[in-house]
Amino acid sequence: MVPVEILAVIALVGIAALIQSMTGFGFALLIVPPLVLLLGPREAVVLSNVIGTVIAAVMLLRLHREVQWKTTAVLIGASVFGLPLGLLALTQLDPDVLQVFIAITVIVFTVLLMRGFALGSRITLQGSLAAGVIAGVLRTSTSMSGPPVVLYLQGTRMPSGAFRSTMTGFALLSGLTGVAVFLVEGSLTARLGLTGLAATPAVLAGLYVGARLYDRVGEARFRGVVFAVLIASALLAIAGAISP
Repeated sequence: MVPVEILAVIALVGIAALIQSMTGFGFALLIVPPLVLLLGPREAVVLSNVIGTVIAAVMLLRLHREVQWKTTAVLIGASVFGLPLGLLALTQLDPDVLQVFIAITVIVFTVLLMRGFALGSRITLQGSLAAGVIAGVLRTSTSMSGPPVVLYLQGTRMPSGAFRSTMTGFALLSGLTGVAVFLVEGSLTARLGLTGLAATPAVLAGLYVGARLYDRVGEARFRGVVFAVLIASALLAIAGAISP
C-alpha cells in the first residue's frame, strides 16, 4: 500500500468514525465501498472489521451502562452460525462479483434505513436469532453486520441511548468474532494490522468530533447527509466493478 493510499484510508476512517459516533452504526456501510476501490473487496472487508472493532471498543467505554446485554448475547450467539457462510462468500466469490454484492448490500440497507423499515415491533427470541444469523453472514462477507440488527431493534421503541449503546456492544463483540475468524483463516495480514494501527489517531479524532456534534446538531438532522453519501459511495463501487 503506497503512502497516498494509506492517507486516503486514514481520512476515510476519520469520517466514518465520526458518523459511527453520532448514530451508533454506519461505519462499515460508509467505509467499505471506497476501501473496495482502494484495496479490493477482500482486504477492504478485513480492514473494516479491524478498525470497526477498535471504534466500538472506544465508544463502549462511554456507552456501556445502557447496553441491553441479554439481547446482545442472543444476537452474538446466533451470529456465530452465520460466520462460516460469510467467510465462504468472501474467499470464493470473484472479486468483481463480491464488490457488486457489497455495493448492493449498502444500497439496500441504506434505503431500508431511510424509510424507517423495521423487522418487528418488539424483541423476541426468534427475531434476535434471525437477525443474529444474518448479521454473522454479513460480518465476514461484507463487514456490515450492523444494518440487520438496526432494522430489527429500531422497531422495538428502544430508547435512543439504549439503542446506540446496544448497537455499540453488538458491534464490539461481532467485530471480535470477525477478527478472530480472519486471524485463524489467514486473511488478517501484518500489513492490514499495521494500517489499522496507523488509522487509530483518526479513529479517536472522529469519535471525539462525532460525540460533540451529536450533542449540538442531533442525530436526525445528520442522517439525511449520511444516507446520501452512502448511496453515492455504493454506486461508485458498482461502477468500479463493472467498468472495463
